[in-house]
Amino acid sequence: MLALGLLLFYDIGFQQNAFVIGLNFWPLLIIGLGLELLWNWLSNRRKRIQERIRLDGRSLALLFLVGVFSVNFYLSTTRAAQGEEQVPQKPLLTVTSKNLDLPTQIVHLPELVKELVIDNPLGTIEVVGTTGRQMEIDAVAHVSIINERSTLVSAVDLMPYTMIDKVSTVLVKKPDHVAESARIDLKLQVPEGLELRLRTEQGDILLSAYKGNAKIGSKGGEVTVDTLNGNLETDVQNGALNVREIYGKANLHTGQGNVKIRKVGSDLLLRSDAGDADIGQVAGKLDLYVKLGKVNVDSIGDEIKAIGESAVFNIRNPFSKLEATINGIGDVTVHGDVLAAWTIAVNNGKTTLEMPESASVKFLGETNKGVIKGPTKTSKNAGTKQGSLLTDQLGDGTWPVTVRSYHGSIFVDKY
Repeated sequence: MLALGLLLFYDIGFQQNAFVIGLNFWPLLIIGLGLELLWNWLSNRRKRIQERIRLDGRSLALLFLVGVFSVNFYLSTTRAAQGEEQVPQKPLLTVTSKNLDLPTQIVHLPELVKELVIDNPLGTIEVVGTTGRQMEIDAVAHVSIINERSTLVSAVDLMPYTMIDKVSTVLVKKPDHVAESARIDLKLQVPEGLELRLRTEQGDILLSAYKGNAKIGSKGGEVTVDTLNGNLETDVQNGALNVREIYGKANLHTGQGNVKIRKVGSDLLLRSDAGDADIGQVAGKLDLYVKLGKVNVDSIGDEIKAIGESAVFNIRNPFSKLEATINGIGDVTVHGDVLAAWTIAVNNGKTTLEMPESASVKFLGETNKGVIKGPTKTSKNAGTKQGSLLTDQLGDGTWPVTVRSYHGSIFVDKY
């Protein structure tokens, strides 16, 4: 015990780092003291001095514990006062993340295959069209590993497998023993002419340069359709939707996320719960329903039917019949020549119509609260009385323009 005490005080005075490291092994010292006390007790059992041994053992253990914790507290407070950083401890297990390119899969799709389902709940999907009947699948696995030897095993377990039938499937299935953070991204070259179904849960989708119809579903992630020669259906629950150019009908449903549409070669149906929308050229009809958000519409070739709950509509250059309705709070602005009938209903908000001097319209405006400014004349202020009605005409009055507002003003400006 004397040697142990001398070693303890030597470490305190000259090798503090060694002493601090040794504090981590104090349970072993306590066990050693206990064994020594037991040995002494057994050796002196017949000498009737148990009480003395018990007292010496307790005193020694108590003195040792008090000394250890006092010195440890002194060293910790001294380092903290001097601003010294603690020496980082090396972890027992080191977890690293790696990206591993998996071998390319080449699959021949026979003529009987008419539809292809690609389902990846663990990452992104990127599809580009190709000629012929050969499909190529490239995959990149993102895994977190402890042992270097387990990297390839974890990555291979994530590889997609393909089932060939009339409705073929490329499926990624997550094994139970793979970590929650494991991901795999797919890049596919798919023969044109098939009907595609793409599904992800937490990953982006990119479809480009493809000829054929496509149905896309995503629970979370950005969906981009670059160039598609066919019809498009989407169901995006949470994420942005970008449609750059499609030559076919578009049936788009989004939950929360912005929508940007540059060009649609046929009719467009859009349903959005929350998010802004920019709609460019649409060759056919536009059927729009938005619960919450700001919508910009430009150059629609056929009829427009737009309904919003609490939304703002900015419509430019309508070439055919226009119907716009705001059921809640929101404004409507329409800019362009009047080439067909316009019917606008706003519950609580301002309506602004901007038309050229050469327009030929028969105007009817009605509001419960607000001012009506027609093409050539203005109504009296309806703020002090219930109801205001104004009829007006510009040019020959060829096209009827009807605006009704429950609570809001109506303005017709000429340019």
